[in-house]
Amino acid sequence: MNQKLNKYLNKSNLTKLAQIAGFRGSMGEIILKLISPNYDINEKEPLIVEFNGYMVPFFIVDNSIFYDKKNTISLKFKSVKNNIVANNLIGKNVWALTETLIIDNDEFDDNEVFIYRDFSVIDQYNNSLGIIKDIDEIPGNPLIIIESNNGVEILVPLMAAEVINQDLDNKIVKLSIPEGLIEALH
Repeated sequence: MNQKLNKYLNKSNLTKLAQIAGFRGSMGEIILKLISPNYDINEKEPLIVEFNGYMVPFFIVDNSIFYDKKNTISLKFKSVKNNIVANNLIGKNVWALTETLIIDNDEFDDNEVFIYRDFSVIDQYNNSLGIIKDIDEIPGNPLIIIESNNGVEILVPLMAAEVINQDLDNKIVKLSIPEGLIEALH
């Protein structure tokens, strides 16, 4: 067997990365549910899809990886040309070569970031903004998702928001938010 290919087929060289959760569009774009939000994919290396115990390499179309939401990535495999093929992949486990897997330790883990889930948010001027519902961990630009008091979703860049004060007992966090964004919110 080809030595280069062999490393992709031996599970001891692989790390379980995700499960195929679905597809979108008409050309078989794959949606992966990552096991960890800290995994980034090296598009130059194939991902390995497990079929009945067999490890099958799939190569990624250049520049097709899109980080949708926390733990969700969409991408295009070169050999998946339509939704019929994509549908056959749903539920399959996806592996990556351990030595090429990118682990982004700069991303926040759930325990670190989500102490503020379901907290009321006020800005630096004591205006109520709503309730923190989630964090969208877009690589390099995570967003705080706030459901406003009138039901509108507000996205605040985590890097731009500074915690001024927190009341853990009453679940309130006061954030300093950049001026331009504050004006857009009111």
